[in-house]
Amino acid sequence: LGEDARAAALITQDDLVTSFREIGKLDPRIASTEISSKLSSFSNVNDIKTNFQDIYKATIQAQADVVLSEQKAGSPAFQNGSEIWYVSVQGEGASDFAETFRDWITSDIGKSAIESFVSSNGITFSTQFDAALLTPQETELVDVTLGHQIAMKNCGRCHAIDETNRKKTIGSTPSFAALRTFQDWEIRFEAFFTLNPHPSFTQIEDVSEPFSEGSPPPISPIFLTLEELDEIIAYARQVMPADLGQSIQSN
Repeated sequence: LGEDARAAALITQDDLVTSFREIGKLDPRIASTEISSKLSSFSNVNDIKTNFQDIYKATIQAQADVVLSEQKAGSPAFQNGSEIWYVSVQGEGASDFAETFRDWITSDIGKSAIESFVSSNGITFSTQFDAALLTPQETELVDVTLGHQIAMKNCGRCHAIDETNRKKTIGSTPSFAALRTFQDWEIRFEAFFTLNPHPSFTQIEDVSEPFSEGSPPPISPIFLTLEELDEIIAYARQVMPADLGQSIQSN
């Protein structure tokens, strides 16, 4: 063995197994020459042990198509405590799977899966990011203030947008959180102005037909642009689906 290989061999088998498990049970033979070369720059076993995992992780990460990392690269995926994890696809030759995974983990289905996951030791993750931990550019990506304002003004007289207007709504009308439990919620939001009772009092600029002169709106009408509707939907994506409990089961 060369000096670098002998140095790497000083790490005990238990240390190696533990490191590989923490990183994700990756094949220790991957890029072994490059990893051993980097480790050879350290002169004693303690330094090798201290730096092994970082070198291993960085080397593997450089070869990956898709990366989940605490490094601020890509799109925010989930948060644990004060750490936000980011997902990114790297390299022009990235596989279709990598892009599919990135799109899934940032989709509503992916977010729901993340929110419902609990590790064996009770650790949970959130897709509601602490704005103080995001960069200005990232905050802009998830800034739904305008959508919230538009929803509160136009939808809030019937629907509960959040807890602040829950007691000022029509009780039989589903809240935004309840609507988010539907698998096709986004389709419902996109086409809400065509679904009863909305057509009788809602118009989308350059889309809806004018109200009939013989049948005026029964309540104060709502006028929105497609851009404003997009802002409402962007806000709704950040609303956590309501916990409606499990369905009734019988024996």
